[in-house]
Amino acid sequence: MVSVAKIVLSKRISGIAIALGGAFGALLRYIICSIISNNILAIFICNIIGSFVISLAIEYRRNVNRKIGDMISVGFCGGVSVFASFSHDSVKALNEGNFSLFFGNLFANFAICVLVAFLAKIIVENLHNYRNKLRKARRWRNKS
Repeated sequence: MVSVAKIVLSKRISGIAIALGGAFGALLRYIICSIISNNILAIFICNIIGSFVISLAIEYRRNVNRKIGDMISVGFCGGVSVFASFSHDSVKALNEGNFSLFFGNLFANFAICVLVAFLAKIIVENLHNYRNKLRKARRWRNKS
């Protein structure tokens, strides 16, 4: 039977892992925004990274420690992917009457972020298939 203390400790460790991941994600976002002077482009890059990494983490989390998956998907991606900033910049472009920037930003963020999330899923599936082939080959070799 699991004690209450173990459950509380587990939740604290998960919270610490998520906070640590969030700190790294926020730091990466800060670095990207410091390097790239165009805020819309910087946010776009952060959203691409966040979309790719969260898809990798969710696909890969099935085979790793749940706390590590949460640290990456909830923490890091929550820190780096900045949908709120994207939304703010989009409203700003609309208020300024810059419809081409608004629709370009909207399309690019949606289409490319969905595309990189799909690519991450394919990468993880291929890695799992390759790993399974190596395991089968190793087992076959050990039987011989």
